[in-house]
Amino acid sequence: MKSPVLSILFLLISVTLLAVPNDFRFRHFSVEDGLSSNSVRAIMQDKYGFLWIGTEEGLNRYDGIMIKSYSICPQAAGKYISSLYGTKKNIWIGTDEGIYIYAYATETFTYFDLTTPNNVRITSIVNHILQDKDGNLWFSTNGQGLFRYNLSKNYLEQYEFTSAFGIVASTMADSDNQIWALTNQGESGVYKLNKAENKFEPFGLLYNAGNHHSQALAMLEDSEQTLWLGTWECGLQKIDKYTRQTTTYLHPTDGKGVTHIHSLMEYAPHQLLIGSDDGLLLFNTLTEEYKLFTENETVPNSLSNRFVYPIIKDREGGIWIGTYYGGINYISPNAEQFESFSHSRLYNSINGNVINQLTKKLVQAQSEYATYSRQGNILHLPELEKQIGDLEDLRMLIQTNQDKLFYATIFISLNAESLKELNEKTKILESELNKKTAMIRTLTFRQLEGYKTILPTNEYPISNYERNMVAGRCCNIDTYFNS
Repeated sequence: MKSPVLSILFLLISVTLLAVPNDFRFRHFSVEDGLSSNSVRAIMQDKYGFLWIGTEEGLNRYDGIMIKSYSICPQAAGKYISSLYGTKKNIWIGTDEGIYIYAYATETFTYFDLTTPNNVRITSIVNHILQDKDGNLWFSTNGQGLFRYNLSKNYLEQYEFTSAFGIVASTMADSDNQIWALTNQGESGVYKLNKAENKFEPFGLLYNAGNHHSQALAMLEDSEQTLWLGTWECGLQKIDKYTRQTTTYLHPTDGKGVTHIHSLMEYAPHQLLIGSDDGLLLFNTLTEEYKLFTENETVPNSLSNRFVYPIIKDREGGIWIGTYYGGINYISPNAEQFESFSHSRLYNSINGNVINQLTKKLVQAQSEYATYSRQGNILHLPELEKQIGDLEDLRMLIQTNQDKLFYATIFISLNAESLKELNEKTKILESELNKKTAMIRTLTFRQLEGYKTILPTNEYPISNYERNMVAGRCCNIDTYFNS
């Protein structure tokens, strides 16, 4: 019989319940944090829960603790990443010279070099990627118009948009699977696909009065199937797609509007998050009231940068906001609180919040404890005492902020007759655990390291290391294993 092999899944669950303030409160961290660039152009969450971040200097993946940078091709380590989209098997990556494909199965990148029947290949900046209900992928480009890729037939076709100089900012598929294309060039900014003739036609909008146009960068259909248009210089527009009648809000000439709306997202029913060159807006579609969030060097908790580009909501309800100069801002689903993550050339990690600081201090203290325990001088550990003092400071900070912290670590052992069988079992379990709010690490053949990851552990507990963590205590993990 073959010797069984063992895999340890290290499952770290961290849930923070924060007191909800009366208004958005932005939490800031140093610009020395972990992205390959502070200029963020695209954000997506993949099927495993990882956050992928496209910047002007490369591609990053955030797993909840660490940021990993990827080189998508040997010739361009810091390639401009302009758009991202995830399908079942791949991540489609728009760059300044076409499209690359990341395969989940092989963790490799390949260049998408398919050509149209007219021998046209996508070689320009890909502004946006969308998949419609028929499974087609739509690639909006900066100079080559719009491309549709039929995955099942492996067929690529081009819509040139010559009247807009080949510039398509984005596309949208509405609830009826009608395809809309947007541009900030030419006389018309909104186009709709005539499926019968397979061509895009200008969708002329009707305005009551005033100086308006439809040159646009973003479109949204909300949960009530209302169309919203984010324009270049004419604010936010609500469109009746049957009558084409359009109502304008936040026009810059009103003295209270915004210019260059890059992104739209439904934050809650009747509430839109709007990303613009003037900041981030929370707009109430019923009352027409809004709140503008922007950068302010004198206010520690302001938005990191006013040029807001991509906005996405993750599966847990958290909001991720990319900015042109200030990295990423995050809104927790448990509290209306912004946390920003920015570029660091010093190390490849994000450590900007108190919870992550606490985690790092715990790991560091465990390391000090293990070292001195082996040396036999466990009673004289000034370094460890300093770590415990730092942990106490973090505990006080958590308590001062009225945060409530629940923090748990679970070890799951998997046995198998072969490495192939082990990998299959591990993938199945990881797939289920990734649906939860958890950080997962696989420690194949390293079960001992897994058991020692949490503090305090080992055969000699620190008897006096019990600290009140608001609602509970930090206890020896051996207690739970033995019981």
